[in-house]
Amino acid sequence: MRETLTWLGQAATRLVSATGSHLFFDPWVTGNPVCPVKLEDLGRVDVILVTHGHFDHFGDSLAICRRTGAKLVGSPEVAWYADQKGIARGSQALPMGIGGTIQVGGFIIHMVPALHQTALYGEEWQAERRFIPDGGAAGYVVRTPGGVNVYHAGDTALFSDMRLIAERFSLDVALLPIGGRFTMDPFDAARAVELLRPRVVIPIHYNTNPDLTVDVSEFVQGVKARSPRTEVVVLKPGESVEL
Repeated sequence: MRETLTWLGQAATRLVSATGSHLFFDPWVTGNPVCPVKLEDLGRVDVILVTHGHFDHFGDSLAICRRTGAKLVGSPEVAWYADQKGIARGSQALPMGIGGTIQVGGFIIHMVPALHQTALYGEEWQAERRFIPDGGAAGYVVRTPGGVNVYHAGDTALFSDMRLIAERFSLDVALLPIGGRFTMDPFDAARAVELLRPRVVIPIHYNTNPDLTVDVSEFVQGVKARSPRTEVVVLKPGESVEL
């Protein structure tokens, strides 16, 4: 069985391993204007990775965990919040910190830094499901059972320590935000590819709403100029790529 990645819009991405395990990054489905599937269509989910607590990343994590029994991985604050909502911390909600490593569902999961503004908002914001306490943003490098290293950057600006991620992990695939305004734009994302040196890069977190409107061809051309050995794979929401 080949391992596959499916992009569902914004940062939401499903990773299916060679052993059949399903991992979901930032599962924002409900309310995602470009996601082509509904929550009830998701089927199996074994592991959820949350990069931070903004609504378009934490998304449907709790509903999926309740329905499927998926393990929820995130910062200690995310795990604490999930525990308060009935997803037991330690058994189903699994906290970790930047620099840490855990193994869940056959995946080896490393939490790495991201550069993005988050904060601990009050109950009135949480009641609107826009933010939860998250302890700060992160990214993940996941090693699949088939030996593929996948980097999901979450929401981040360009930062020079991306070089250290490249030195620590030989990246097969990088999922990088390019939407600008709240994350890197296509220019800085292409510079990030130059630092990370992945075999394949997939742009995410763009063209979801008017604030994130970009021309993806600018990113494609930037990568060709800065990192010609990296293949750029541009997916439409719902499309998949074999790893």
